[in-house]
Amino acid sequence: MDSIKDRELSKVIYQDLIKETILNSRFELLSDTSGYGLIFLGSIENSEKCYFKDANNNIISKYILKGSFISDYPTIIEGNGINEKQSVTLKELNDEIKTQIEIYLKSLKVFNTNIVPDIQLFPESINIDYNVIIQNLKTDTQESIDKKEKLLKYFEISQKYEDVNFNVFIMKYVENYDTYDNILEIINNLEPELEEYKEEETDKEMEERNIRNENKIEEVNKLQNDSIQKLKYIYIIHHLLLGLLGYIHGDAHGGNIMIYFDKNNIEKSLDEYKAYIIDFGRLNKINIFNFNLNMYKENDINTTNILINTIIYIINSIDNNCDTVRKESSEPKELWSCIDISDYTKLNMEEFSNLLHILIAKLNNFSKLELTNIKLQKYKEIILN
Repeated sequence: MDSIKDRELSKVIYQDLIKETILNSRFELLSDTSGYGLIFLGSIENSEKCYFKDANNNIISKYILKGSFISDYPTIIEGNGINEKQSVTLKELNDEIKTQIEIYLKSLKVFNTNIVPDIQLFPESINIDYNVIIQNLKTDTQESIDKKEKLLKYFEISQKYEDVNFNVFIMKYVENYDTYDNILEIINNLEPELEEYKEEETDKEMEERNIRNENKIEEVNKLQNDSIQKLKYIYIIHHLLLGLLGYIHGDAHGGNIMIYFDKNNIEKSLDEYKAYIIDFGRLNKINIFNFNLNMYKENDINTTNILINTIIYIINSIDNNCDTVRKESSEPKELWSCIDISDYTKLNMEEFSNLLHILIAKLNNFSKLELTNIKLQKYKEIILN
């Protein structure tokens, strides 16, 4: 489209399709831990209402919906049973979207893959009536009913302010990904399937059963400990990858990273070390050399040393800037959500070595990837426009 009129028309059509998508979706709350928004999972149950495709030309039937309270001046939304939220300006939210596009494209260019979710062309937030989400919330479990009650509190309190609106934008959801916080809760709640006492069992059978149960308890404990360690590694590695692109996440809590996780195959899924970082309302840029995969050579001592020094610099930058809000409020670091997950500066040599090994393996895998023609074309189209 060459004319301004055509571009404006396309923008209106895009916004109408977004609204139509939202109207035909079912929602569940993924995260409300961010100080600046709410993260939902939207599911389109009618395939005829799927209007968008991702960078690989696949139809999007599930998506992440990020919503923020919008006002011209900072407004605090707080109450019993909810996490405190602060409104943002419309410009701040739209700048966040632009930043995510920037990171998406840069990660494609540098890593041959994206470390943030795919986002659509003409990505701009739109204002919606929050009742659309409330009316289409899933309430098939007690947990989902409780989440609905919490959401109602957020919106009821926000409506006390005349100038506060609710704006949203969407990005692609990838199947079998969940937030760090949700996965951690699942892992912490794992319980072994113990054999129950049987009245007719002999003393020997009871002893053997007890031994089997003890082994099952040990196996679950080991799975929990190993899985929690892997979760932390995944979290750290993907924030290091973001650092290699020149950015530090300023709100790096466990609700702002989506990790590949299969609860029926926990070990194998976490061993993939796959994740996407989300929510870029608070982002810091750092001065870093223009990293690219061609600069790094496997088993080369010089490039490995450069990578190690760069990682140390990124770790220090993360340690100082991963919770912008609490930093600006002069709260002690032990209260920062990112430090609560993993204190970067206290990594021992074994942990640092493990992290470096996993990171190098990911970089080597990235170097073997090739951008699809569709992704390249999309990249070129956005750059040219």
